[in-house]
Amino acid sequence: MRQAPQFLRAGCLYWILKPDLESLMPDKPFPALLSKDDLCASLGISKRTIENMVHDGTFPPPVRLGKCVYWSEVAVHSWRRRLFAGQEAWQG
Repeated sequence: MRQAPQFLRAGCLYWILKPDLESLMPDKPFPALLSKDDLCASLGISKRTIENMVHDGTFPPPVRLGKCVYWSEVAVHSWRRRLFAGQEAWQG
């Protein structure tokens, strides 16, 4: 974003921001958001297990929207890929 000059109005400082509209339009659609229930069903684990993994730092933290928390499908996919990387690289 480019910043335009600042203006002083009624004792408050206002910034006029002129966003570059092309940078706001994603090339790809936004990834799906997964609720905690969706995540539990998908991974076959309990809500408490997810909370413990987030607390331990072994699972991506959620994003809070209002009273609910969500995970990006991309973040969960990246986590799965890292989790199973050793198994997939095994040559036995």
